[in-house]
Amino acid sequence: MKNRINFLLLIVILFSCNKNDSHSSHDENKLSAHNSTFETKEIYKLINDSLNVYSENRLTSFMSIHTFPYLVDSVICLNEEKNKLIGAILIQCNKPECKQDDIEYLYGAKIKEKWYFFTGPTLVIFRKKQNTPNTFEELSNLAYKNIFRHYLKRKENGELEINEKFFDSMENKNNPVVSTGYGPCYECKTFEEYVMYLVQKNWSRRDTTDYATQ
Repeated sequence: MKNRINFLLLIVILFSCNKNDSHSSHDENKLSAHNSTFETKEIYKLINDSLNVYSENRLTSFMSIHTFPYLVDSVICLNEEKNKLIGAILIQCNKPECKQDDIEYLYGAKIKEKWYFFTGPTLVIFRKKQNTPNTFEELSNLAYKNIFRHYLKRKENGELEINEKFFDSMENKNNPVVSTGYGPCYECKTFEEYVMYLVQKNWSRRDTTDYATQ
C-alpha cells in the first residue's frame, strides 16, 4: 500500500482489541448518540458518495479505495461549529503478498456550505497471519482506540464535551519559525486556502492511464 508524502506514517501492530478497552461505556454511548443524528447520517452518505467519485476518477491520494476493498467507519467526529470532521477509512489488502491492512484518516472541511474531503496519516495494521486480513470490525476497533478516543474530553464536573484540539492536526499548520503556510502550501494564509489547495492538487493528479490498452 502506498506511503503518503508530507504526512506522518503511524505503525500499529494488531494483537487483540475490544472497543470497551479503549473508552468507557459512557464515552461509547455519547459517540453512538452523536452518530445517530440525521445530520451525521447525511454527512456519512455524502462521504461515501464522494469517495465513489474519487475512486472512479482515480485520484492519486485516494488510490487505496480504488485498488482495495474499503469501508468508511461509522464514527464521524464533528467539531462544535460543525465545519470540520475527522473520520476513518478502513482498507483491506486483498493481494496474496499482503502482510498488512490500513486505516486512513479522513478529514473534511465545510467551506461556504460545501464539504471537501482529503486524507491524513495512515495507520498500518500488521496481521496475525499474513493471508488472513483483519476484519472491518477489528479495523474499526483499532480506529476507535487510536483515533476517536481523543474526540471527547471530560470537564471538571465529569461531563463529556467535544475536544476542539482534536481537530488541530488536520490543519497541518507550519511552525512559523521554520516556514510559512500550511503543509506543502507555503503561500496559504488560511486553513480554507489550504483545503482548496489540496482539493485542486488531488484533481490535478488523477491517474489517467488507460490500463485496458496495456
